[in-house]
Amino acid sequence: MRPSLMRKDWFSAVSILTAASLIGTDLTGVVWGARALAQTAPQRRLALFVVPKTPKDEKAALILKGLFRTTADRLEDAGIGRALPGSDRAAVETARARVEEGRKALNANRWAEALSAFQAAEAALAKAPGLADRTLIGRIYKGIGVAFAALSRPEEARRAMHRSLAVYPNQDASSYAYVLESRNLFSQVLREVQDLPNGALVITTVPPMAEVYVDFEFKGFSPVRVAGLTAGDHLVRVFLDGYHPQDAFVRVQGGADDEATLALSPAPNQNEIRTRLAEAEKALDRRRPVEEAASGLVQAMDATDVLYLRVAGAATGFAVSGFHRGPAGVRAIETTIARDATLVQSAQGLLTESVGVGMPPEAALPPLDAPQVALPAPATGVVAAPPAEGEEYIIDPNSPIFKDTKRKPETGGIVTKWWFWTAIGVVVGGAVALGVTLGRRSSSSATPEGRIEVLLHQAP
Repeated sequence: MRPSLMRKDWFSAVSILTAASLIGTDLTGVVWGARALAQTAPQRRLALFVVPKTPKDEKAALILKGLFRTTADRLEDAGIGRALPGSDRAAVETARARVEEGRKALNANRWAEALSAFQAAEAALAKAPGLADRTLIGRIYKGIGVAFAALSRPEEARRAMHRSLAVYPNQDASSYAYVLESRNLFSQVLREVQDLPNGALVITTVPPMAEVYVDFEFKGFSPVRVAGLTAGDHLVRVFLDGYHPQDAFVRVQGGADDEATLALSPAPNQNEIRTRLAEAEKALDRRRPVEEAASGLVQAMDATDVLYLRVAGAATGFAVSGFHRGPAGVRAIETTIARDATLVQSAQGLLTESVGVGMPPEAALPPLDAPQVALPAPATGVVAAPPAEGEEYIIDPNSPIFKDTKRKPETGGIVTKWWFWTAIGVVVGGAVALGVTLGRRSSSSATPEGRIEVLLHQAP
């Protein structure tokens, strides 16, 4: 490692951003989640730009961009999604229609027909990277897994079930009880997820500094190292203004760090977007009206709302200026966000006030679709008779025999708590890891064979 990579400014930026995420843990884990089973497209589309006021403010802008981004993601539950110019939104509706066909086929035990429908949904999403929510993707791979299991193709079924569980964690074996094979196989997948070793994934993009999501949770800006991932496939999604987003399932082996490089292709109107951004910046610098530049950005980004924020760092906080252009017109923004324990809440408040909506309440993911007629739940605490010929045992993964029920003595003191050292490790380790990944040649597009499989290819 070159000493220059461990610059103090990057260490501070990552430490502050990580500390802020620890303070505001409500910002993650619910991303793109609660809208879930409604399956409706957002009514408004927000283009969010957070830029440094001067080159020396890059670190400050990066910190606030991460906080604003996680807040903006939660606004999908309030009907405000991300603006993605040039995206094929009709392809998402096609995928949803194919999923409904697949669900009907599953309930009718037409396994080959169901598999064909869910695979058609998967193919449709190849035309719409970055648009599908976690519910839609979770449904697709759940359906593929059930169909493969019923067709006696267990390895393909297991991989699809792992993918579904990665993007949509709130699932249990009862929702896979279409047939004995699918329920038993998903019970095995649940145990595998608990027992498999964790690993880390180093994600780079070409160009760098793209927003990186893993399994629908925002993880930072590329290059970034994401630790604590279970072995298996994980959905990586990246966004960068002026480029097509990309989705890819990446395999984590566990143990040593795995690597994935995603190359982004320019959007057809990339030059127009850059021109409109330059016009907005010039208008703010010269303190001129921004209506014309704001309207140009709305058109270029295919958005209903544009939030453009310039950030300047200070010893005690962040000076934020810019504008919001929405259905009601243009409103100027000029405020200061303190660098203290209120940082996360202040960032949330600025964004929600700007777009004129309240922060949606946190909500756990509802279960994915259960079969209309499910197999009966296995009895617990009863010794089952040997299975008849052609039958199988059904094992409850939540049975006490798979759990450590011994009580462990507790010792006093905060430093003995696992979460204390986890928090310290995240702050320090994350900074060190980012320093390491920044030293890699982000221009290299080489990817270890077998580590990355593009699910939703770039739009042409």
